[in-house]
Amino acid sequence: NTIPLHVNMDLRNLNASVPIRDPSVSYLNNALIRPIVAYMNTNYVSIPLNFDTVLYMSEMESSWYPADAKVYDALSESVYYTFVNSVMEQKTLSNITKMAALGIHGIWRGCKHLTNVTIDWARN
Repeated sequence: NTIPLHVNMDLRNLNASVPIRDPSVSYLNNALIRPIVAYMNTNYVSIPLNFDTVLYMSEMESSWYPADAKVYDALSESVYYTFVNSVMEQKTLSNITKMAALGIHGIWRGCKHLTNVTIDWARN
């Protein structure tokens, strides 16, 4: 017996940081969390999270709080995997190519604007 949940979350105005050295966090976990923190800080205006999770009825028997029923554990794991998938999706070749093309286009427009301003300044 399971309860399927479909969750739509929209995280807004995030600002995440990770200490350089923290004895409570292992070296491996520290290395794994850094790309997720970078993703959160890059997309801090709004990060939509849509995911599915499953709650088991056997864990809900005789539980008084959501923590007793492991609801928080299921949500936390699903949010983590959604962030990991978002980071991996951002690193695809097509997205990198689009970002490079966008950057080159921005540089071209900036140079064009600078030459127009310089020409206008020289005429006056």
